[in-house]
Amino acid sequence: METCSGRTTRRGYLRWLGTVPAGALAACDVDGGRQEATNKSVQPARIQWQMMSDAEYPQLAAEATALFRQQYPQITIEPQTPPGGGAARLERTLTTMVAGEGPDVIQLWAPFVLELAGRGQLQNLNELVRELKKSDVDDFHKFQWDGQVIPTTTFRWGLPAYVDMDVLYYNKQLFRERGVKEPTADWGRDEYATALKQLTFTDASGRKVWGGYKPVSGYVRFQNMVTMFGGHVVDPKDLTKTTLHLAEAQRGLEWARARLFDDQSWAPINQAQATWQPPTPLDGLSQGAVAIYEAGLGALNRIAQGMQAEWDIQHVPKGPARRAALGDTDGWEMWKETKVKDAAWAWMKFITSPAYYEMQSRHVLRIPSRRSALDTWVKVVRERVPALARVNLKVATDAMTSMGYLTPTESFLCPSEAETVVTRALQQIFRDGTARPILFRDIRDQIEAAAARCGYGYK
Repeated sequence: METCSGRTTRRGYLRWLGTVPAGALAACDVDGGRQEATNKSVQPARIQWQMMSDAEYPQLAAEATALFRQQYPQITIEPQTPPGGGAARLERTLTTMVAGEGPDVIQLWAPFVLELAGRGQLQNLNELVRELKKSDVDDFHKFQWDGQVIPTTTFRWGLPAYVDMDVLYYNKQLFRERGVKEPTADWGRDEYATALKQLTFTDASGRKVWGGYKPVSGYVRFQNMVTMFGGHVVDPKDLTKTTLHLAEAQRGLEWARARLFDDQSWAPINQAQATWQPPTPLDGLSQGAVAIYEAGLGALNRIAQGMQAEWDIQHVPKGPARRAALGDTDGWEMWKETKVKDAAWAWMKFITSPAYYEMQSRHVLRIPSRRSALDTWVKVVRERVPALARVNLKVATDAMTSMGYLTPTESFLCPSEAETVVTRALQQIFRDGTARPILFRDIRDQIEAAAARCGYGYK
């Protein structure tokens, strides 16, 4: 069996890991290419490592730190799992940084991570990544690698942690019952709209069944409605400007509004109007009240466990300009004031190595950020979740490789301020139905004033 490179089976890898003597991994290329002498040159250090709070992460942390310490026995990793979502994590992280208490290696994502960078709390990794091998850089998914540099700058805020991406989850049973052909990779917006209408009906019990659901009133997941029609949320040349008022963006936003309020084939964003309980869209899909749910693959395991009917996934349909779907840029960042920069960088390279991504696949099922680890992810996911045996996971791998359409979130210079204004408008348009997309023309000045208010600079 190969130990320092190449493929291993899960059992073989774990059996080898349990028997290898301490220090034997020092010459292996598991952290991006450092050899034994370089490993020893890193000074002893303790690293505060912020990771996700999912229940499975402690097991991943235990295995990862054990492997890393065989290569760097002088470095101790102290995992931290702050509670709460992105905004709560941002606030907690910023508070500890301002107090001079770390953490040294952080896990956060756009747009929240730009707040830390704008406030001078993140290390620009642009110089550090130059030491990485070209083969390693090319192994990362291009949309993620490129998406972790702030547009119009040379500020690299992170290294890729994992991939979440939007797909169509669909109830195959409802498609059969309604005589609708299942979605294909060739679907465009017209085919999608027609199927949504055909799948919207009142069932025998008198309950309304909706053709689909998309959380289009949220800042992150509305964006592909704009980009697939050829528009932008943020002006690519100026992060204090918006282009939501322009024709391309308006066409995409109007297409989404029509699904909600003209033909009413998307279930309402307002959960008080849901025809199922609990009123979450995931429950709507699992209970057969929603035929198509456009959402991230982070929900894959929960959907697999909850679905009673036969189901599958498919690519998000193409738009008039191109196919576009959320491809997140969740990443690892380094605190600018860390006192253990060399050790933190060694750890960051390890947790973006193929060895770590394969461990991450086994423990938390997240899609790896390296192309070379995708096959292992597919295999592990099918082993861990038997309900996924017939689900077309090739949709995910093709989206990141041969098709390459995933699109990172566009963020303004002042993310929180501008996002607040944009989200308020999205809720008026898509949740409440009290405005049309042309509202973005009327509030353009408000968005741009908010986008410039913080005065951030990235150095």
